[in-house]
Amino acid sequence: MANYNNPADRLHIVLSAFAGSQESGQAVNRVWADVLEVPGDQVPIELCRLAGLVPQITSAVELAGDEHQIEHVAHWAPRWASLLTNTSMSGANAGSTIPPDLLRALGVTASYLRLIASEGTTPPAPEIDELRELVSALLDEARQAEALPLELRTVLVRRLHDVLYALDHVRVTGPDGVQSAIERLVCAVSFPDAEEADYGGPDGVLTRVRDAARRVYVAFIAGPAAQQALESWVAVGHRMIGS
Repeated sequence: MANYNNPADRLHIVLSAFAGSQESGQAVNRVWADVLEVPGDQVPIELCRLAGLVPQITSAVELAGDEHQIEHVAHWAPRWASLLTNTSMSGANAGSTIPPDLLRALGVTASYLRLIASEGTTPPAPEIDELRELVSALLDEARQAEALPLELRTVLVRRLHDVLYALDHVRVTGPDGVQSAIERLVCAVSFPDAEEADYGGPDGVLTRVRDAARRVYVAFIAGPAAQQALESWVAVGHRMIGS
């Protein structure tokens, strides 16, 4: 599995794949469609999602506080963003390429963030597929869970959809996006009304949602943090509510 564990890594992987996939005279839009694994008419949308990684890179570096890296990203970030929004790179024109210095600069930042700001771990693709199927099944079940109050069911469906979106777009969202979606989900099912009500007991949909949330959350956290997350799982929801 490619390393999607910080926003610079995620962008570097995609841009490197694009640079390595181009052939002379090949339509740029076709290359992007192949790299992003989407239909050609969806390429502009996916490039917009990728462009959203640039401010995330800037924020991550600024939080780390290294002046050299902050200056480095301040210089290169507009160029990375322009690359993704430039019509010659997202349209059907042939012959556009990614300048090697842009990739090298992005690689430097990716390596830096890998050391000091890793978001967690990205499980292998088959495991992500399995987690996606689990969440998708729960989403379908939640939509039909008439025993749940309408307000709770609506929030539950929305939050499960957020988790599914994060898993479907892990190349952009990364571990942090999945973890954030899970935390919002846990918050949704941790209110007193949801905690105190008996919606099917241990076999109810809320219990299965909590179990699935724990499984997905831990899958995207590395090492000792994963065990800590298991041991203090309830605190995740309480922390989100308290904030």
